[in-house]
Amino acid sequence: MRSLLPLTTLLSSTIAYINHQLNPFLSQNISILEDQCFDCHLSVYPCLNSANCSDVSGKCSCPDGFAGNDCGQVLCGSLANKNSKLTVFFNYFTGPIRLPDQQKCECDDGWSGVNCNVCTRNNVCDALTDIGQNGTCYNSVIPVKKSNLMCDVTNKAIQDLLKEKIPQLTFGCERDDKHCHLEFWTGHRQSFFCKLNDCAFQEDYESTQNVTTITCPKMQCSCYPGRILCGENGLDFSEWFDNKEEGPYGPGRFICRESVDESGKFTRICEFREPNFDELISQFFGDTSILLDCPVGGECLYYSDVPGYERPEFKQEFSLAVIILLFVGVLGLLGLVFGSLMYVKRRSENGVDGYIPINTLDSEAGQSREAFMTHHRPCTISWHKTSYIITTNKKPVPDASGTNPTSAEVEPPYTGPLKQVVLNDTQGMVRPGEVMAIMGGSGAGKTTLLDILARKNKSGTVTGDILVNDEFMDYNHYREIIGYVDQEDTLMDTLTVYETILCSAMLRLPKSMPIAVKKLRVVETMTELGIIGIANRRIGSSENRGLSGGEKRRVSIACELVTSPSILFLDEPTSGLDTYNAYNVIECLVGLARDYKRSVILTIHQPRSNIYALFDKLVLMSKGHVVYSGPAQQPVIDHFASLGYECPLGFNIADYLVDLTMHAANAVSVERQPQTPAQVSPYSAASPRTDIRAQQEHMLYSPKAGSAGGPSAPSTPRRNELLLRIPGMSDRRTTSMASLVDGVPVTIVGDGFLLPYLSDELSHLVESYRQCPISVDMNTEITDGITRTYPNETLLNTARKNAGQVPAISFTDPSNPLINRIGAVWNQILNPSTSRAGANWWDQFKILSGRTFVNLYRNPDLLRTQYVLSILIAFICGFLFWKLDDTLAGFQNRLGVMFFICALFGFGCLSSMQVFANERLIFIRERANRYYFPITYFISKILFDLLPLRMVPPVILGLICYHMIGLQPEFVLLLRFLLVLVLFNVTSACCCLAISIIFPDQGIASLIATLVMLFEMLFGGLLLNKATVSPMFQWMHRLSFFNYAFEALVVNEVAGLTLVEEKFGFKIDVPGALVLKTFGLDAQGYWSDVQNLAIMCGIFVAIAFVWLHVFVKERR
Repeated sequence: MRSLLPLTTLLSSTIAYINHQLNPFLSQNISILEDQCFDCHLSVYPCLNSANCSDVSGKCSCPDGFAGNDCGQVLCGSLANKNSKLTVFFNYFTGPIRLPDQQKCECDDGWSGVNCNVCTRNNVCDALTDIGQNGTCYNSVIPVKKSNLMCDVTNKAIQDLLKEKIPQLTFGCERDDKHCHLEFWTGHRQSFFCKLNDCAFQEDYESTQNVTTITCPKMQCSCYPGRILCGENGLDFSEWFDNKEEGPYGPGRFICRESVDESGKFTRICEFREPNFDELISQFFGDTSILLDCPVGGECLYYSDVPGYERPEFKQEFSLAVIILLFVGVLGLLGLVFGSLMYVKRRSENGVDGYIPINTLDSEAGQSREAFMTHHRPCTISWHKTSYIITTNKKPVPDASGTNPTSAEVEPPYTGPLKQVVLNDTQGMVRPGEVMAIMGGSGAGKTTLLDILARKNKSGTVTGDILVNDEFMDYNHYREIIGYVDQEDTLMDTLTVYETILCSAMLRLPKSMPIAVKKLRVVETMTELGIIGIANRRIGSSENRGLSGGEKRRVSIACELVTSPSILFLDEPTSGLDTYNAYNVIECLVGLARDYKRSVILTIHQPRSNIYALFDKLVLMSKGHVVYSGPAQQPVIDHFASLGYECPLGFNIADYLVDLTMHAANAVSVERQPQTPAQVSPYSAASPRTDIRAQQEHMLYSPKAGSAGGPSAPSTPRRNELLLRIPGMSDRRTTSMASLVDGVPVTIVGDGFLLPYLSDELSHLVESYRQCPISVDMNTEITDGITRTYPNETLLNTARKNAGQVPAISFTDPSNPLINRIGAVWNQILNPSTSRAGANWWDQFKILSGRTFVNLYRNPDLLRTQYVLSILIAFICGFLFWKLDDTLAGFQNRLGVMFFICALFGFGCLSSMQVFANERLIFIRERANRYYFPITYFISKILFDLLPLRMVPPVILGLICYHMIGLQPEFVLLLRFLLVLVLFNVTSACCCLAISIIFPDQGIASLIATLVMLFEMLFGGLLLNKATVSPMFQWMHRLSFFNYAFEALVVNEVAGLTLVEEKFGFKIDVPGALVLKTFGLDAQGYWSDVQNLAIMCGIFVAIAFVWLHVFVKERR
């Protein structure tokens, strides 16, 4: 056995050298192979350094500070490295080994000893506790569990003999196994080691010192061959160590005397005694035993395991007075909030800010209109050959009525993507001071034409020319001279008339214009529209009565008129109004046009005769074609009379013209007589109508004999000739007329152009207008104007290109909505719009923030409810969980109250979905009219609407219930508690806000938000233990802001507690951090949870804004 020791030592040294060579690449924790054949049951493989041989694995169980199969390797660093495994020839050890060329170990900070196994600071022991915290370095000779001491040998004879090789001794014991181990070192190299068994521990306390004695009846020592005292320099005690009669076989005693001098210096003087050892020391060195100085000793324990530790009694370090004071503070906070709101409201009502005093209106309204007219530019708008085409994924199906090819040369039907023609070759002109009405039946294309003229964002392709004063105008300048009023009024119900119009003026008028001038402009606008008397009245809603429908419509018009547009577009301004209010609205528009030289274009459906009499121009449409465009009074009557259509006496001309186009559009041609009852048109002579209605329709809508449209009239061009006027169509003349799209007859012409089927009567009306003098003169006038402005083709094409009125590349695909959205964004990037001259970013933010704040304090129901519920629920929680104790039941209640608070605020944030949902339409319309940038609106909503509802309630609840529940009374912990509550509430609100922005339908958005909250709760850490979740779903915990908030709240409260469980008369201390670990919660994770909550909040805000900016916009 002794002969194999050098081989084992050489093998270990070789392995250490290999580890040293690989260390630069694989750090100090790389696995290195060792002898697979090692088995400590064999005599040739002994365990060194008092290690025990495992009966199962055949490997040596090494004491602290040693490693290797035989435990012959010295470890460096610290005992905290025990979690990182190294392998030496298929056996494992802990920590980095000391390499052959190292003189001594370099210990980690807080560790000491020859082999770095003695702690010197408490915090280094945290890594050795089960919960990673509350470790304590206990300096004592007698172990609580497992102790280690580092001693210097003080025998002078031994020191003189070894000279520069300092003699040292390490000693350690394990309490449960009752065995100790001793190692003797010279110059940081081990000479021999001893194993002591069946040890007994005794402590004696004297007045000046404490005496500790460890007595071990059995003892056995072994030598490291070739080292000092074991063969080096001719001094070899190997045989003596193995001699059972004369060698050191016990009993051994380790005796220490501990004292503190007057200066407070601690000393520990020890000696190791064994009869044969003592005799050897006496013979060779003249001392009675091995004398030691052992100042360094340490054992890592959990703080409650330290002998003499007494668990402090759990006390509630606060009184009822503290709770009352906090409640008073909450009331003061509420008083401050509501007092500020009332102060702002009172200032507004007194006319200081927001409202205008009625008694000053007359003087302001008396300002001359010449000042206003100096900023006005009269504009004539004209357009011709204007068409609108969209690509569609609709597929035509064969018509049972058959086909009617009108070309002599029939080619195979077109199979590519279809291009639906919505508008076809329209034209018109409106001069300053004129009002044009666009009329027609449902689906005639009125609103589409209005949007095209207003240059709204359209998904299709617009062809043709739109001119202002015979000039092309780029998009940004064009938008500055126009105003657009939608069919539906989108106004904030809490603002007054004056505030609504003033907001539009402040946002859209030039930023160089003084505020006083802007306010004067608002008063002038209200005076023009006759709403100056209701300036201080709120808009109102269905729940809170405010303005009438006509008044709201005039307010909507005023919001556009305040910018002094030269051209004003209105979509169905009389929709939803009674006849009286409808007339008042149109009368105001006519007065504005004539008095201030504005051009007004509006769509209207069958107006009253007194309203129609106010119009100057008329555009009559049917199925995307212009049936008439020109003067609205006698000329239109004369034109249709020339075609044989005379309006009978007593009929409203507007009703007659619209009904005429409907009758002509639904009339059935001879070649397309209906084959089934489902194909019979309600206007067809074959319809099962009463005789009276049939006779009336025949009398009203049949052209008179001998007229241009009568039976003897010359034939007009076929429908195919009309369709070929579409710009961009090829010369392909194949027409398939026997097709249906969504059950409607259509015509497919040329390269996939799809049009609604035109009857012979409607084709005759369209072509008759194109050939009439009114159309010819208008077309000539527009063409001559273009020629005067742009004498050659190069200038014309350049002007068209600069104005963006040439067909551009389309990135749209009708079969894929997502590609459509991406294409729209890409088109915006390719064609960015320049910044407008209105308010800048900061001014927009201030104006929108003020509007949001006004809306908040004038509609305080949600704010008041949030605060009242926070107070009420705080008291409920406080009384239900009154002064929790430190038992396991108290721990359960702590988990319950934390989870309940999270659930309360999580589901309470569903109300934040209304923050944007109620204003979605307002935002879309205001953005389309370029009131502001989306980012300024979004930030103002976040700061001055969302946050007041989400930051104050958690603070109120936390201040009231925190001390009532009996949570840890430290002020810092209270602040950390409130921080998590506020951050969680804001994160939940931002999540709900993002959902409400993504899903426009409130029902769907509420359902999605509820499901999200439920799954967030499921993976929140209480209902489902994270440690037991399948790895497949572990990632869901990282997506749960419930998880981060709940863990942070519980850790903030429980991590520093020691819970007590009393069983059978015994009190068992349970560290709170250990219980947290059982629940899968990280006792050190508070700040990481706070960080993750902040990150998730930022992500939700980013998602909400990106979706708002990219997708929430007007689509027409």
